[in-house]
Amino acid sequence: MTDENRYIFGRERYSAKAVCFVTAVTALPPVIGFWGTFDIAHGVFASAYLAVCFFWYIVVQPKLVCANCAYYDGVCARGLGKVAALLYRPGGGYEGWGAKIAAFFWRYWYAGVPTCGFLYLLIFRLSWPTVIFAAFFVAAALTAYLVSRNYCCVNCLVRNTCLRSPFRERT
Repeated sequence: MTDENRYIFGRERYSAKAVCFVTAVTALPPVIGFWGTFDIAHGVFASAYLAVCFFWYIVVQPKLVCANCAYYDGVCARGLGKVAALLYRPGGGYEGWGAKIAAFFWRYWYAGVPTCGFLYLLIFRLSWPTVIFAAFFVAAALTAYLVSRNYCCVNCLVRNTCLRSPFRERT
């Protein structure tokens, strides 16, 4: 990415503390979703959901989005720039197509699958632990979204050009 495309008021580097915080906040909804929906199909549903979430975050996301980012081989808020450099060559992340797939994943798999699981449990197997886990899941997913939007994207170098950024300048 050229210097003209960079957002000049962004952070060049994030601290290890910030990366750990963002990663923990991002991992919290899948973990709550796993424990909250473990009763469905003897844990197969929850285990498949959790495995896909972590596989996506560690392997697929760096290829589709991070390989084209200005933070490639650098420290971004999620720490995935370094992961992308370890696993993949720069570029080849399918530019806009990869970001669209990533947005689809975050909307429908990360948040949608446990929501469907919790709805099933609330309708057919209502219990207090299910209600509590569902409430915690909604709170954790909302927190993860707000941290991503209000911390990661606001301070990012490429927030105006990144296809996943809510602050992207539409042309």
